[in-house]
Amino acid sequence: MLFQYNLYFVILSVTVIISTTVAFAAWQRRSICSASKLFISMMLAIAGYATVAAMEAAAIIFRECFSQRSLCFCGCKSDLFNLTRR
Repeated sequence: MLFQYNLYFVILSVTVIISTTVAFAAWQRRSICSASKLFISMMLAIAGYATVAAMEAAAIIFRECFSQRSLCFCGCKSDLFNLTRR
């Protein structure tokens, strides 16, 4: 995979690092609050989405951009289809 690093890649990579660090800190203190499992899940989801978005932002071959974009949005398409269907 060929990459060309840019500002979006840097910003999204920082987002991945921050959300992973926050999720790890919340995981260590998970017994304090009952909502910590949901918060950890949300932080890991943000990290996963930002990882795929950073890879897509840095990819310079269209085929690789398209395959990563379809990984991100495959759930959104099916949910939208189910909501509009009667």
